[in-house]
Amino acid sequence: MNKFFSKIFIRIFFSTLFVGIICIISLMAMTFVMLDKAYKNSLQQSLRDSATLIVSAIENGDTLENISKTCKDFGEKSGMRSSIINVKGEILFDSDKEIFSMTNHLNRPEIQRALKGESAFITRYSNTLNSQMLYLALPAQKLEDGSFNYCVRMAIPEQNLTLAKEVLFKQIFSIGILALLFSVLISFILAKKIGSQVRNLKEVAKNFADGNFDENVGHYSIYEISELAKSMKYMAMQLKKRLNSLHKRNCELDEIFSHMSECVFICSDEGLILKANARAKEIFKINIEEHYRPKISDTIANVHLVNAITKTFENNNPVSCDIEIDNSDTVFAFESLLLPYQSRTRRALIVLHDITHIRAAEKLRREFVAGVSHELKTPITGVIGAAEMLKDTGTNNEREQLQNIISRESKRMDTLIDDMLLLSKIESAENFAKENFSEIKIKNILNEAFYIHENEIDARKDIVKIECADDLKINGDFKLLTMAISNLLNNAIKYCQDGAQIFINATMRNDEIKITVSDNGQGIAPQHLPRLFERFYRVDKGRSRDLGGTGIGLAIVKHISILHSGSLSVESEIGKGSTFTITFKI
Repeated sequence: MNKFFSKIFIRIFFSTLFVGIICIISLMAMTFVMLDKAYKNSLQQSLRDSATLIVSAIENGDTLENISKTCKDFGEKSGMRSSIINVKGEILFDSDKEIFSMTNHLNRPEIQRALKGESAFITRYSNTLNSQMLYLALPAQKLEDGSFNYCVRMAIPEQNLTLAKEVLFKQIFSIGILALLFSVLISFILAKKIGSQVRNLKEVAKNFADGNFDENVGHYSIYEISELAKSMKYMAMQLKKRLNSLHKRNCELDEIFSHMSECVFICSDEGLILKANARAKEIFKINIEEHYRPKISDTIANVHLVNAITKTFENNNPVSCDIEIDNSDTVFAFESLLLPYQSRTRRALIVLHDITHIRAAEKLRREFVAGVSHELKTPITGVIGAAEMLKDTGTNNEREQLQNIISRESKRMDTLIDDMLLLSKIESAENFAKENFSEIKIKNILNEAFYIHENEIDARKDIVKIECADDLKINGDFKLLTMAISNLLNNAIKYCQDGAQIFINATMRNDEIKITVSDNGQGIAPQHLPRLFERFYRVDKGRSRDLGGTGIGLAIVKHISILHSGSLSVESEIGKGSTFTITFKI
């Protein structure tokens, strides 16, 4: 049934027919009301004209006998009842009844209003004639005191009006039936015409879908459908051009793909290698034929690489890691991406960048930083000791200021070197400090970070709130995790005004532990957020140095998070504050 009524012919036919029926019924109703009103007005005017003639005869002094005769003749011809009543309510003449059998009419409402000088049109039941009547009464022969001697009343049975309505309704109904039949015919012709043209367009669209873009669209008499046909023809031309362009582009991409220096291949979640470039075929000895797709497990012997590909499909997210090829010094940066286009099976693009030379350069850099830091540590310690001794040996203000500067800058260099050494250690070894990992209550970590800065918080009158369940635990290094939270708390304190509100919150959801440090400070502009965790990157370099920052605190937090198989993220809005989040996978 739904399919039947969903056809365009049926929908257009019944829609137009319904509109036609509504319009016809509305026009019939309005016509009936208007003609009925016009008939009533005409009838009322006829009563008024007849009454006016009798009033004129009375006021011109004509005799009652002549007036009565005229009224009787007029009543027989027109069907109107006419009466003349004096000021006492006595019937002087009535065209339908003998006056001696009629009662006093002074209490009749139309008589009372007419004797007061009003024109009264009233519908009521007549006890004299035993029927519903329409009455019109007019005053006649006005006296000097403003009263009237007589009133003239004209009446007609309401049945006459009802009969007229019935005749009028029958005529309008007959016309409405003819109009309805005409509407059915018009609806059928219109629905058939539109339906046939739409069906033609449907066939053309099917041909386009099959790749036959040279199909003749045809001509159509309906403007909108004609414009649709032109648009479809234009669409077919554009699709043809784009398909040709895509074919050419695919050929170019295949050439680029084949000659890329990186190792690139596409695999499915069924464990098959679907496509590979020349570099991948060379390294992994991949053999892909038209009807044969090799399995990943049979072709790639590296366990870490297979696990990374499996993790891509399991997590439904891109995976990035470094992979060393077995029995070789070659190191690849593994990058995977789930392809967004729809297919029967999920597919992932795997790219392996040769980063062997980058690894070597990073190793040299770490060794350089470690060596320089070690060489500077001893003289800086001497400067700190000398500055402290110099401060105690004199009372001169300038000497004291210089001593303070030496002491402060020396301590800053010492802190910087410590941070650089720590960062270098964390970066240089994947398993750094994992021998110190143990199950720790996260609340103890947060409280320890708070105690480190408690004096500064009290001095600034900051409000720090910690929310964490007592049973929430994590496997990690207590000292490093405390340092990470302490660095985030220190930044929140330094870059907020006195009396700031800082919230430290730890929650667990969906096998993830999230530790957030939020503040209501000045916030960080969006352009700084992507580089915020780079070492030595500062949003406000001058202010950061004045506050004693080394520029690598957030980098340390980031690498401590990575060391604990976690990640660091930030959300910030200017004028509303910042929220740093460390996420640990359980």
